[in-house]
Amino acid sequence: MRGIIGNKWKLLCCIAAMLYSINIVKAQTLTKYSAACNAITGFNNTSYNNRPLYCNNTDAFILTGDKPLMRFVQTPFIYGSFMLGIVHNNQLKWVTNCSSIKTAYKGNMMEWTITDTALHAVVIKLSVIPAAGTVAMCIKAQIENEQLGDKLIWMYGGTEYKNEGSLSWSMDVISRPEIMKEGFQPASCRNNSITISDKKFVIGPFTDTAKKPVRAIGIEGMCSINSKMKIADAEEMLHPANGSSAGNSSLPIVTGTIELNTNEKEIYWYINPVDIAKKDLAFITPLAAWQKGMERIETLSNRIIVKTPDEKLNALASASVAVIDAVWYDPVFVHGAMLWNIPFPGWRTIYGGTMYGWHDRVKKEAQYYIASQNKNTSKRFAKADTALMGTLQDSTSRFFGAGHIDKDQWKYNFQSQFFDQLITEWRSSGDIELENILRPALELHLKWLEDCFDPDGDGVYESYINSWPTDSQWYNGGGTAEETAYAYNGHRAAAEMAMRKCDTAAANYHRKKREQIKKGFFSKLWMAKKGFSGAYREQGGYQRLHENPWLYSIFLPIDSKLVNNEQAVGSLYYTKSVLQNDTMPAGGRMVWASNWVPAVFSVRELYPGDNYHLALAYFLSGMGDDGWDIMKGTFYEGAFNGNVPGDLGAKKGGTDFNDCSSMFARALVEGLFGYRPDYPNKKVTIAPQFPKEWNNAAISTPDFSFEFS
Repeated sequence: MRGIIGNKWKLLCCIAAMLYSINIVKAQTLTKYSAACNAITGFNNTSYNNRPLYCNNTDAFILTGDKPLMRFVQTPFIYGSFMLGIVHNNQLKWVTNCSSIKTAYKGNMMEWTITDTALHAVVIKLSVIPAAGTVAMCIKAQIENEQLGDKLIWMYGGTEYKNEGSLSWSMDVISRPEIMKEGFQPASCRNNSITISDKKFVIGPFTDTAKKPVRAIGIEGMCSINSKMKIADAEEMLHPANGSSAGNSSLPIVTGTIELNTNEKEIYWYINPVDIAKKDLAFITPLAAWQKGMERIETLSNRIIVKTPDEKLNALASASVAVIDAVWYDPVFVHGAMLWNIPFPGWRTIYGGTMYGWHDRVKKEAQYYIASQNKNTSKRFAKADTALMGTLQDSTSRFFGAGHIDKDQWKYNFQSQFFDQLITEWRSSGDIELENILRPALELHLKWLEDCFDPDGDGVYESYINSWPTDSQWYNGGGTAEETAYAYNGHRAAAEMAMRKCDTAAANYHRKKREQIKKGFFSKLWMAKKGFSGAYREQGGYQRLHENPWLYSIFLPIDSKLVNNEQAVGSLYYTKSVLQNDTMPAGGRMVWASNWVPAVFSVRELYPGDNYHLALAYFLSGMGDDGWDIMKGTFYEGAFNGNVPGDLGAKKGGTDFNDCSSMFARALVEGLFGYRPDYPNKKVTIAPQFPKEWNNAAISTPDFSFEFS
């Protein structure tokens, strides 16, 4: 009898566990944003200004968001804001206040589908994109099921001169989340100067706080159909008594009224900055501008096509192309799309260009920075800066001597990652011109590395602010896994380049250096009994090994092929069993960079860029399910559960921070889909690492296509 009861109890427990697990799965798949039709979608989210659209490889952007308000910006100007409303039954309602707002973000395009209980069957579809080939904003509206007497109301204004630093910084919701509550601001229209003629309006010139013109720059706008434009009061328009506003105002704004009982089912606006000193302002029709803008959007979206059972991945992969494109400020990939949109030769900011086939851009950056490589050998000795308590190198130090990239490095060693990425590009493209540029620069860089970071010649190199999290770290000369891995990869590539030029002496030299580095790594850093590398070994004193490594100690030796596959797998178990792993609310997991405390700035972070790199290491080691678990946990949380739809950035790097977005691209192409070319050696490896539950997957890039079914 007891056995029967026991079996029944076990059965009930099993059923309960199954139901519980089903509930957990459902809970984990819920995110703030979702995906449909290759777009990142949302419904009735409440934020303004939380999705930037980037304008043609410049610092100009259009702030859109969950709410259908558009703000056009380029430092130091806020070019203005666009709002749309509808008059139904003689009542004006701005679309930002409607009861149902669906958003669809497709790389560099935002669409809203808007309905409201008071509007009955009326459907408003509103879209915005950057123009192609210039800094301008294109808008499209479609109205369905309009009623007799319905009217469309639009307004544009609020141009401001902001001489207070980069607006890409001050208007990124990652750094200033309070602007997510900031709708249209009538006060921004104060003292705007507006003229209207035919279908066009001009606002400007921009003035400073003393009302003096700062430049002969203004904003020109045009609507595709006659919309009875006039100048109105911004405050009265935003809070109307009867849907109309007239008269002089200190808060002037352009407004237009469109009767909806016409055959015009699509309405377009084109808004662009102009030199208002010119008599004849050049313009393109709003429809033509929209069409050209859409051609560019589609070209970008179709550059990378991913089809998998995961709709979120498919949509984000497509959207990521616009992000990787946006950070290209000719001739370099800048540090970030919003915050940090300035040129540096690192961090991991070039990989995106390589993975998405922009090899011409990568080569251009290589040429730009390599041209600034120092060849002066007068700075021969290390010297700490006493004014900074010896924590950084003095300007007369060997650090700033021969081999150092003199442009855009500040205090950092960006160039270890710079050259590491160029090696990946060289293998991915097989470009002979790049090889001819890269080889002598790499030789000089490797000599610089040895002199600065391995002066005792033991094959183990010190890390000196050489990756994003290292601002607050110092090894006091101790050898580390990460710089050692960079040096190993560099000498491996240099040996191969030398052999391609039949330079046997150079090839042998680099092979010996590579073996010396490998010997140093395994004798001084590798813990055979534990199966992973230590973080660093002290330079002096007892020369103790720090046995609690961080992520870079694990994924970089794997990435550089310093460890074999068995050693890689053992190392990765450390990241799962010892480092802090967080199960993410939407599924998957993320791993903290270290267990080190105190966690000053970036020392201990739950950082997307490093998690994408860790996912890549899992993929490279044949552990596809684990790699996907981390990759999924990272982009589900950042791109679908954060404040910015489709965000590929980080809390401390800003929206679409390039160190993260480029590593997403690499984890996707090289990791998940396993495309690992080595064209100089006439070899391409395809080693996809799909999660076991997938029964189909496909990718198309400018470099390769792959389909699994």
